Amino acid sequence: MIEFDYIDDILEALKKSGAEVTEPLPDRGRHRFDFVDLTGARYSIIGELVDIPLTAEAAIAFEVNVSKLIPLEITAIERLTEPAYIFFGRKSCPWSRRLAQQFPRLKTSLYWVDTEGTDASEPVRVKYNVVTVPTVIKRELDGSFVKFDGKSLLAAFIGEED
Repeated sequence: MIEFDYIDDILEALKKSGAEVTEPLPDRGRHRFDFVDLTGARYSIIGELVDIPLTAEAAIAFEVNVSKLIPLEITAIERLTEPAYIFFGRKSCPWSRRLAQQFPRLKTSLYWVDTEGTDASEPVRVKYNVVTVPTVIKRELDGSFVKFDGKSLLAAFIGEED
């Protein structure tokens, strides 16, 4: 058995390779799938499956997680009068829902641009390189910005973690 933080990319790659793969099923609060390699050996993979459909429970959890964020219309970003952390995301995106789980632990205020129904070609999204969601940026007053790379915890990007 092999365990990972999340298993979406592994599952997709195995399916594309033509390997014999079972559908992921819930297993002890995570998900598990099995596959057979070229030698016939069977493996079990356990981890978080992020790319799951939006359920009523997931929608409520997302709303709770973003409840302390400050809603911001996409057109209002340029009118901010101080440096700001801005989250671009939407409830229907499983990766946005996953990132939103970190928000309740943050002390720093974040703005939230709900990208539901927006297009990546919108001028503001182009300017801040918001090709996909979730995206978090730190926008400076002069319009320059730094984009969260997702390789660390959001708290570290914001400066709340040593």
